[in-house]
Amino acid sequence: MISKIKTILDILSHDEGVITTRLLSSEDKYRILKKEQEAEDRILFGMCKSLNEGVRDAIDSEYTIALIIDTSVFRYPHHPHMSIMWKDQIVGEQVNDDEKIKELKKDRFNFFLWDTFVIYMKKLPKAPKDRDQ
Repeated sequence: MISKIKTILDILSHDEGVITTRLLSSEDKYRILKKEQEAEDRILFGMCKSLNEGVRDAIDSEYTIALIIDTSVFRYPHHPHMSIMWKDQIVGEQVNDDEKIKELKKDRFNFFLWDTFVIYMKKLPKAPKDRDQ
């Protein structure tokens, strides 16, 4: 198994935009999970608490490889690698397709946090009007 992991690390390290790779130890995974839990206790963008399912899935894997990347050249997957969910609905996501970004920017109810991350304002949950304060 070790030779397979070394092969995978070698292949990943030669991908465009990858600076370095490392197989995470159990201690590394524990420390990362603790930091994620601390982050989840804070409010994200003043809207909601976060839950990083991708990090949790990776940490739960038998083998987890960390990459340090140059974000200006690393090729992200075709699907968003970040999204904001409310229950089972996407209310914000990273969009990597320039044409889709142009279309989304035409709708005044789409709010871009940065160039490629959109919040769908119409999909955000509404606060109860009769809430006691």
